[in-house]
Order: sequence, then C-alpha cells, then structure tokens
Amino acid sequence: MSQRLQNQDIVRAPAPAAVIIETARHTAGLAVQDGRDVQFFASHTLFQALDGQRFRSVRAVERAVSSLEAALADQRRTRDSRGQIWRSWEGPTSPGQPEAA
Repeated sequence: MSQRLQNQDIVRAPAPAAVIIETARHTAGLAVQDGRDVQFFASHTLFQALDGQRFRSVRAVERAVSSLEAALADQRRTRDSRGQIWRSWEGPTSPGQPEAA
C-alpha cells in the first residue's frame, strides 16, 4: 500500500503551453496549446498559409509545416530542355547537373 501512495505523490510536469516549430532551414513559428487544439502562429513568411490554423496536436503542425516546405521546394525546381530537374539556387558545380542558361 505504501508503494501505491508513493506513485500517487509523483507530480507530473505540465505540457508546455507553446512549442517552437523548426525545419532544417527555417524557424516556422509557434504551436500554442489552446484548450484541446493547437494553434499555429507563423514567424516566417513561407508559412503564412498555415498562420492561425488549428491542429489536433503539435505533431500535426510539424507534418503540415514539413509538407508545405516540401511543396514550396518543388515549385522552385525547374527542368532543362532534356527534362532534367535542377534547383535554381544550386550552381552547376555538382557533377551531372545541367548548366543554367
């Protein structure tokens, strides 16, 4: 019985009220616990499309931010006349990359 009382005496730390959402390249914004939902506040212009949206969890916010970043990265890719994809911010220094015109 004493062990049962000891387990009840354990105080758990509350979940954080706000979490910073980051990607490999950007600080996307804040995920703020709002009752049962998590609301996202964008801190970078790339993620303004998600600003103010509510999600079920912080993980759902992270997935949405990653998906949006990947979609934006795909838009930045271009194809040369042979149909090869290259990113405009990468120079022709990589072997096998077509040169930018």
